[in-house]
This record gives sequence, structure tokens and C-alpha cells, in this order.
Amino acid sequence: MGKKKEKEKKNKKKNADASLKKQKNKKSSKQQQATLKSCSQKINAQKDDILKSNAPNAPEKSRKQSITDTAKCNSPEAAMQMLPVFQALSDENRLKIMNLLSVHERTTPELLELVDVVQSTMSHHLKILTEAGLISCRKQGKRSCYSIRPDTFAQIETYFACRISSAADTEEL
Repeated sequence: MGKKKEKEKKNKKKNADASLKKQKNKKSSKQQQATLKSCSQKINAQKDDILKSNAPNAPEKSRKQSITDTAKCNSPEAAMQMLPVFQALSDENRLKIMNLLSVHERTTPELLELVDVVQSTMSHHLKILTEAGLISCRKQGKRSCYSIRPDTFAQIETYFACRISSAADTEEL
């Protein structure tokens, strides 16, 4: 009888743990959606600003400067420079990590708790994201704290803004 009760207790605990994990994932998903919506709104606002600056009634000097800048960012070198960033973002788990870090700085154990991977895989993903310049790491005692590097995202925004601007210029011709 005693073993049966212990087994029932273990099963209840497993079910409670699973339920708690589902609740955390739901909260995390809602936070990620809110963050993505906010980022999308910022990018759309920047895109609108760029399109306005390239409008036909914009001053000729700013339009010429914009076309020169567009030629630079449309170069193969610019695309090759962004390649490691896009490769780093091409993995689902690394995107999850980026979404979690977009909320606030996190330690490796926190990330391990929220992303369903083993420690060695997490280290691999964090290394790729760090080498791509997407995140930075600082030591806090024995732990490593990871956070997003805004300067890299500014480069990504510039890269795409240039592409959008170039497409708008092409449509005008």
C-alpha cells in the first residue's frame, strides 16, 4: 500500500510540474508576441519615415544622397557582412533565445529552464549568437549573463530600410 501511495504522489507532482511549465510557456509566448508587435510597429514607422524622405517632392539633394547610400547597402559586400547574422537567426531555438533576451537579460540556467535543450546545445547556440554580434555576455560571479546588442539590430534595420528605399526608388522610375 505504501508504494502505491508514493507512486500516486510522484505522478501528481509530475502533472503539477507539467502544468506549471505550460503556464510559463503561455506567458512567455504572450510576451514574445507583444515584443514582436512592438518591434514591427517601430520598423513600420521607420519604413514610413524612409519612404517619406524618398518621396517625389523631397528635396533633390536628400534624394541623391539616399540613392548613393542605397547603392552602398545594396552591394554584395553589405549582404555578405549580414550573412552571419541571418545564419544565426535561422534556427528556431536561437530565435526563442533572442525573444527571451528581448524582454531582459538572462543567465544560462534561466535560458535552459525556458528553452527545451540540453546545456551543451544551449552553449552552442549562445556561442553562435555571440559570434554573430547579436548578443553580449558579461560575467556575474560564476554565471554568464546574456543580453541583446542593440547596435547589431540597428544595422539590421538599416540594411532592410535600405532595401525598402531601393524598392521604392525603383518603383518611381
